[in-house]
Amino acid sequence: MPVSLFDFRTLTETVNRIIPTKTVISDNVFANKKQVYANHIEVDIVEGRRKIAPITNPNREAPLVSNLTRKKEIYSFPNVKQKKVLDFKDLVGVPPGYNLYSGSGDTIESAKKQKIAEELLELKENVIRRHEYLCCQALSGKIDYKIDNQSYSLDFGMPATHKITLETTNKWSETTAKILDNIKAWIRLISSDAGKKAKRAYMGSDVADVFLKDEKIVKLLDTAKASIGEIGFEVREKEGVVYHGRLFGVDLYEYSEEFTDEDGSTKPFIPKNSFILTPEKNRSIFYSGLIKDASLETASALPFFAKSWVEQDPGTRYLLVDSSPLPVPHAPEEFVYALVL
Repeated sequence: MPVSLFDFRTLTETVNRIIPTKTVISDNVFANKKQVYANHIEVDIVEGRRKIAPITNPNREAPLVSNLTRKKEIYSFPNVKQKKVLDFKDLVGVPPGYNLYSGSGDTIESAKKQKIAEELLELKENVIRRHEYLCCQALSGKIDYKIDNQSYSLDFGMPATHKITLETTNKWSETTAKILDNIKAWIRLISSDAGKKAKRAYMGSDVADVFLKDEKIVKLLDTAKASIGEIGFEVREKEGVVYHGRLFGVDLYEYSEEFTDEDGSTKPFIPKNSFILTPEKNRSIFYSGLIKDASLETASALPFFAKSWVEQDPGTRYLLVDSSPLPVPHAPEEFVYALVL
Protein backbone atom coordinates (compact mmCIF):
# COMPACT_ATOMS: atom_id res chain seq x y z
CA MET A 1 0.00 0.00 0.00
CA PRO A 2 1.55 3.32 -1.07
CA VAL A 3 2.36 5.85 1.65
CA SER A 4 0.23 8.98 1.52
CA LEU A 5 1.84 12.29 0.58
CA PHE A 6 0.29 13.66 3.76
CA ASP A 7 1.63 11.00 6.12
CA PHE A 8 3.61 12.76 8.88
CA ARG A 9 6.63 10.52 8.21
CA THR A 10 6.71 11.51 4.55
CA LEU A 11 6.29 15.19 5.40
CA THR A 12 8.86 15.11 8.21
CA GLU A 13 11.45 13.39 6.04
CA THR A 14 10.77 15.89 3.26
CA VAL A 15 11.00 19.01 5.42
CA ASN A 16 14.31 17.86 6.92
CA ARG A 17 15.75 17.23 3.44
CA ILE A 18 14.69 20.60 1.99
CA ILE A 19 17.67 22.95 1.80
CA PRO A 20 16.62 26.45 2.95
CA THR A 21 18.32 29.80 2.43
CA LYS A 22 21.57 30.08 4.40
CA THR A 23 21.60 32.08 7.60
CA VAL A 24 24.33 34.27 9.06
CA ILE A 25 24.74 33.69 12.79
CA SER A 26 23.20 30.21 12.91
CA ASP A 27 25.34 28.86 10.06
CA ASN A 28 28.58 30.54 11.11
CA VAL A 29 28.60 30.94 14.89
CA PHE A 30 26.28 28.06 15.84
CA ALA A 31 27.43 25.75 13.06
CA ASN A 32 27.77 22.81 15.46
CA LYS A 33 24.34 21.14 15.52
CA LYS A 34 23.27 18.45 18.00
CA GLN A 35 20.05 16.49 18.47
CA VAL A 36 18.77 15.96 22.02
CA TYR A 37 16.34 13.17 22.86
CA ALA A 38 14.42 15.13 25.48
CA ASN A 39 12.48 18.39 25.76
CA HIS A 40 14.96 19.90 28.21
CA ILE A 41 18.74 19.90 28.52
CA GLU A 42 21.37 20.34 31.25
CA VAL A 43 23.96 22.76 29.93
CA ASP A 44 27.53 23.43 31.11
CA ILE A 45 28.63 27.05 30.91
CA VAL A 46 32.43 26.99 31.04
CA GLU A 47 35.24 29.41 31.72
CA GLY A 48 37.54 29.80 28.78
CA ARG A 49 40.73 30.79 30.58
CA ARG A 50 43.79 28.81 29.56
CA LYS A 51 45.38 27.14 32.53
CA ILE A 52 49.02 26.09 32.65
CA ALA A 53 50.22 22.90 34.28
CA PRO A 54 52.75 23.35 37.13
CA ILE A 55 56.26 21.90 37.30
CA THR A 56 56.16 19.17 39.93
CA ASN A 57 58.27 16.70 41.83
CA PRO A 58 58.27 13.49 39.75
CA ASN A 59 58.04 11.42 42.94
CA ARG A 60 54.85 13.10 44.14
CA GLU A 61 51.27 12.87 42.95
CA ALA A 62 50.04 15.27 40.31
CA PRO A 63 48.05 18.29 41.54
CA LEU A 64 44.32 18.18 40.89
CA VAL A 65 42.98 20.74 38.40
CA SER A 66 39.43 22.03 38.75
CA ASN A 67 36.92 21.44 35.98
CA LEU A 68 36.24 24.19 33.44
CA THR A 69 32.54 24.28 34.25
CA ARG A 70 31.43 27.53 35.89
CA LYS A 71 27.80 26.54 36.28
CA LYS A 72 25.19 24.04 35.18
CA GLU A 73 21.76 25.10 34.05
CA ILE A 74 18.68 23.16 32.95
CA TYR A 75 16.84 24.77 30.05
CA SER A 76 13.57 23.79 28.42
CA PHE A 77 13.50 23.97 24.65
CA PRO A 78 11.44 26.80 23.18
CA ASN A 79 8.83 25.57 20.74
CA VAL A 80 8.77 27.20 17.30
CA LYS A 81 6.03 26.14 14.90
CA GLN A 82 3.71 27.50 12.25
CA LYS A 83 0.86 26.19 10.13
CA LYS A 84 -0.98 27.23 6.99
CA VAL A 85 -4.01 26.21 4.98
CA LEU A 86 -3.39 24.11 1.89
CA ASP A 87 -5.77 25.25 -0.85
CA PHE A 88 -7.60 22.18 -2.15
CA LYS A 89 -7.73 23.42 -5.73
CA ASP A 90 -3.93 23.85 -5.76
CA LEU A 91 -3.57 20.18 -4.87
CA VAL A 92 -6.04 18.61 -7.28
CA GLY A 93 -6.08 21.18 -10.08
CA VAL A 94 -3.69 21.23 -13.02
CA PRO A 95 -1.10 24.00 -12.55
CA PRO A 96 0.39 25.94 -15.49
CA GLY A 97 2.76 23.85 -17.57
CA TYR A 98 1.07 20.51 -16.84
CA ASN A 99 -1.05 18.68 -19.42
CA LEU A 100 -3.91 16.66 -17.95
CA TYR A 101 -3.94 14.29 -20.95
CA SER A 102 -0.24 13.42 -21.11
CA GLY A 103 1.09 10.37 -19.28
CA SER A 104 -0.77 8.16 -16.84
CA GLY A 105 -1.41 10.65 -14.07
CA ASP A 106 2.16 10.79 -12.76
CA THR A 107 2.38 14.43 -13.79
CA ILE A 108 -0.56 15.32 -11.53
CA GLU A 109 1.04 13.44 -8.65
CA SER A 110 4.31 15.29 -9.33
CA ALA A 111 2.45 18.58 -9.25
CA LYS A 112 1.02 17.71 -5.84
CA LYS A 113 4.47 16.81 -4.51
CA GLN A 114 5.91 20.06 -5.85
CA LYS A 115 3.14 22.13 -4.26
CA ILE A 116 3.59 20.43 -0.88
CA ALA A 117 7.36 20.92 -1.08
CA GLU A 118 6.92 24.62 -1.85
CA GLU A 119 4.60 25.09 1.13
CA LEU A 120 6.94 23.13 3.41
CA LEU A 121 9.86 25.30 2.28
CA GLU A 122 7.97 28.51 3.09
CA LEU A 123 7.03 27.27 6.56
CA LYS A 124 10.54 25.95 7.21
CA GLU A 125 12.15 29.25 6.23
CA ASN A 126 9.77 31.14 8.54
CA VAL A 127 10.75 28.82 11.39
CA ILE A 128 14.45 29.15 10.55
CA ARG A 129 14.21 32.93 10.73
CA ARG A 130 13.10 32.50 14.34
CA HIS A 131 16.05 30.15 14.88
CA GLU A 132 18.37 32.81 13.49
CA TYR A 133 16.91 35.47 15.78
CA LEU A 134 17.38 33.18 18.79
CA CYS A 135 21.02 32.73 17.78
CA CYS A 136 21.48 36.50 17.47
CA GLN A 137 20.00 36.99 20.93
CA ALA A 138 22.20 34.24 22.37
CA LEU A 139 25.31 36.21 21.36
CA SER A 140 24.23 38.84 23.89
CA GLY A 141 24.33 36.16 26.59
CA LYS A 142 20.57 36.04 26.99
CA ILE A 143 17.44 34.97 25.10
CA ASP A 144 14.15 36.71 25.85
CA TYR A 145 10.81 35.63 24.39
CA LYS A 146 7.09 35.68 25.09
CA ILE A 147 4.36 33.05 24.99
CA ASP A 148 0.77 34.27 25.39
CA ASN A 149 2.04 37.59 26.85
CA GLN A 150 4.09 35.71 29.44
CA SER A 151 7.80 36.66 29.41
CA TYR A 152 10.57 34.05 29.56
CA SER A 153 14.33 34.47 29.74
CA LEU A 154 17.31 32.14 29.25
CA ASP A 155 20.46 33.62 30.78
CA PHE A 156 23.83 32.14 29.77
CA GLY A 157 25.89 34.17 32.24
CA MET A 158 27.89 36.40 29.92
CA PRO A 159 30.36 38.46 32.02
CA ALA A 160 29.54 42.16 32.22
CA THR A 161 32.92 42.98 30.71
CA HIS A 162 31.87 41.23 27.49
CA LYS A 163 28.44 42.90 27.23
CA ILE A 164 29.23 46.53 26.69
CA THR A 165 27.19 49.70 26.31
CA LEU A 166 29.33 52.72 25.50
CA GLU A 167 28.66 55.92 27.40
CA THR A 168 27.65 59.13 25.62
CA THR A 169 31.12 60.60 25.03
CA ASN A 170 32.51 57.24 23.91
CA LYS A 171 29.75 56.40 21.44
CA TRP A 172 31.12 55.90 17.95
CA SER A 173 28.98 58.72 16.59
CA GLU A 174 30.85 61.24 18.78
CA THR A 175 34.03 63.07 17.79
CA THR A 176 35.60 61.86 21.04
CA ALA A 177 35.08 58.21 20.08
CA LYS A 178 38.05 55.87 20.05
CA ILE A 179 36.79 53.22 17.67
CA LEU A 180 40.12 51.59 16.88
CA ASP A 181 41.14 51.51 20.55
CA ASN A 182 37.80 49.90 21.45
CA ILE A 183 38.18 47.17 18.85
CA LYS A 184 41.76 46.40 19.86
CA ALA A 185 40.76 46.22 23.53
CA TRP A 186 37.88 43.84 22.77
CA ILE A 187 40.09 41.59 20.64
CA ARG A 188 42.52 41.36 23.56
CA LEU A 189 39.66 40.72 25.97
CA ILE A 190 38.53 37.65 24.04
CA SER A 191 42.12 36.44 23.81
CA SER A 192 42.70 36.94 27.54
CA ASP A 193 39.43 35.46 28.82
CA ALA A 194 38.75 32.74 26.27
CA GLY A 195 42.10 32.00 24.65
CA LYS A 196 40.60 32.64 21.22
CA LYS A 197 41.45 34.99 18.36
CA ALA A 198 38.57 37.21 17.29
CA LYS A 199 38.04 36.56 13.59
CA ARG A 200 34.66 38.04 12.60
CA ALA A 201 32.71 41.14 13.51
CA TYR A 202 29.04 41.71 12.72
CA MET A 203 27.72 45.25 12.89
CA GLY A 204 24.27 46.74 12.55
CA SER A 205 23.49 49.08 9.68
CA ASP A 206 23.74 52.30 11.74
CA VAL A 207 27.13 51.24 13.06
CA ALA A 208 28.35 50.47 9.54
CA ASP A 209 27.32 53.95 8.38
CA VAL A 210 29.28 55.63 11.18
CA PHE A 211 32.16 53.20 10.93
CA LEU A 212 32.77 53.90 7.25
CA LYS A 213 32.73 57.69 7.75
CA ASP A 214 35.82 57.54 9.95
CA GLU A 215 38.77 58.56 7.74
CA LYS A 216 41.33 56.58 9.73
CA ILE A 217 39.27 53.41 9.45
CA VAL A 218 38.51 53.89 5.76
CA LYS A 219 42.22 54.33 5.07
CA LEU A 220 43.08 51.15 6.94
CA LEU A 221 40.30 49.22 5.22
CA ASP A 222 41.33 50.45 1.77
CA THR A 223 44.92 49.38 2.47
CA ALA A 224 43.78 45.95 3.59
CA LYS A 225 41.54 45.52 0.57
CA ALA A 226 44.20 46.64 -1.87
CA SER A 227 46.62 44.11 -0.43
CA ILE A 228 44.26 41.26 -1.30
CA GLY A 229 42.93 42.74 -4.50
CA GLU A 230 39.56 43.95 -3.17
CA ILE A 231 38.24 47.39 -3.99
CA GLY A 232 34.82 48.57 -2.81
CA PHE A 233 32.21 46.54 -0.97
CA GLU A 234 31.53 42.89 -1.54
CA VAL A 235 28.06 41.42 -1.08
CA ARG A 236 28.40 37.84 0.11
CA GLU A 237 25.02 36.47 -0.84
CA LYS A 238 25.58 33.05 0.69
CA GLU A 239 25.95 34.70 4.07
CA GLY A 240 23.38 37.46 3.62
CA VAL A 241 25.82 40.16 4.64
CA VAL A 242 27.96 42.92 3.16
CA TYR A 243 31.71 42.50 3.59
CA HIS A 244 33.60 45.72 4.39
CA GLY A 245 37.17 44.46 4.69
CA ARG A 246 39.59 43.36 7.39
CA LEU A 247 40.88 45.24 10.41
CA PHE A 248 43.39 43.89 12.95
CA GLY A 249 42.86 40.45 11.41
CA VAL A 250 39.09 40.64 11.89
CA ASP A 251 36.72 40.34 8.92
CA LEU A 252 34.04 43.04 9.14
CA TYR A 253 30.48 42.32 8.05
CA GLU A 254 27.41 44.52 7.96
CA TYR A 255 24.36 42.49 8.91
CA SER A 256 21.29 44.57 8.17
CA GLU A 257 18.73 41.89 7.30
CA GLU A 258 15.31 42.33 8.89
CA PHE A 259 12.23 40.21 9.58
CA THR A 260 8.54 40.83 10.20
CA ASP A 261 7.56 39.90 13.76
CA GLU A 262 4.24 38.44 14.91
CA ASP A 263 2.85 41.91 15.66
CA GLY A 264 3.59 43.06 12.09
CA SER A 265 6.56 45.24 13.05
CA THR A 266 9.87 45.07 11.18
CA LYS A 267 12.95 44.31 13.26
CA PRO A 268 16.65 43.75 12.48
CA PHE A 269 18.21 40.42 13.41
CA ILE A 270 20.91 42.29 15.32
CA PRO A 271 20.40 45.80 16.76
CA LYS A 272 21.32 48.58 14.36
CA ASN A 273 23.66 50.01 17.01
CA SER A 274 25.52 46.77 17.74
CA PHE A 275 29.07 45.57 17.10
CA ILE A 276 29.63 41.86 17.80
CA LEU A 277 33.02 40.13 17.86
CA THR A 278 33.27 36.36 17.41
CA PRO A 279 36.12 33.85 17.01
CA GLU A 280 36.30 31.60 13.97
CA LYS A 281 35.89 28.47 16.09
CA ASN A 282 33.92 28.38 19.33
CA ARG A 283 32.17 26.06 21.76
CA SER A 284 28.65 27.18 20.88
CA ILE A 285 26.12 24.51 19.92
CA PHE A 286 22.69 24.69 18.31
CA TYR A 287 20.59 22.01 19.97
CA SER A 288 17.36 20.52 18.64
CA GLY A 289 15.07 19.00 21.25
CA LEU A 290 12.54 16.21 21.06
CA ILE A 291 9.29 17.25 19.33
CA LYS A 292 6.21 15.58 20.79
CA ASP A 293 2.86 15.39 19.02
CA ALA A 294 0.01 14.20 21.21
CA SER A 295 -2.48 13.80 18.37
CA LEU A 296 -0.21 11.28 16.62
CA GLU A 297 1.27 9.89 19.86
CA THR A 298 4.64 10.51 18.23
CA ALA A 299 7.97 11.97 19.33
CA SER A 300 10.34 13.16 16.61
CA ALA A 301 14.11 13.23 17.19
CA LEU A 302 14.82 15.42 14.18
CA PRO A 303 15.41 19.18 13.81
CA PHE A 304 12.01 19.60 12.12
CA PHE A 305 8.68 17.82 12.32
CA ALA A 306 5.82 18.21 9.82
CA LYS A 307 2.28 16.95 9.63
CA SER A 308 -0.98 17.59 7.80
CA TRP A 309 -4.59 17.09 8.85
CA VAL A 310 -8.11 17.92 7.78
CA GLU A 311 -10.76 19.80 9.74
CA GLN A 312 -14.20 18.55 8.75
CA ASP A 313 -16.34 21.68 9.06
CA PRO A 314 -15.50 23.62 7.07
CA GLY A 315 -13.41 21.12 5.13
CA THR A 316 -9.86 22.50 5.39
CA ARG A 317 -6.44 20.85 5.10
CA TYR A 318 -3.63 22.25 7.23
CA LEU A 319 0.14 21.86 6.96
CA LEU A 320 2.38 22.40 9.98
CA VAL A 321 6.15 22.61 10.58
CA ASP A 322 7.41 22.28 14.17
CA SER A 323 10.80 22.59 15.88
CA SER A 324 12.43 22.81 19.32
CA PRO A 325 15.58 24.94 18.95
CA LEU A 326 18.05 26.10 21.60
CA PRO A 327 21.31 27.86 20.67
CA VAL A 328 23.76 27.78 23.61
CA PRO A 329 26.99 29.80 23.85
CA HIS A 330 28.82 27.40 26.17
CA ALA A 331 31.70 29.87 26.66
CA PRO A 332 30.25 33.41 26.60
CA GLU A 333 33.75 34.88 27.07
CA GLU A 334 34.40 33.96 23.44
CA PHE A 335 32.24 36.91 22.35
CA VAL A 336 31.98 40.64 22.80
CA TYR A 337 28.51 42.14 22.37
CA ALA A 338 28.76 45.92 22.27
CA LEU A 339 26.12 48.63 21.78
CA VAL A 340 28.23 51.45 20.41
CA LEU A 341 25.69 54.13 19.38
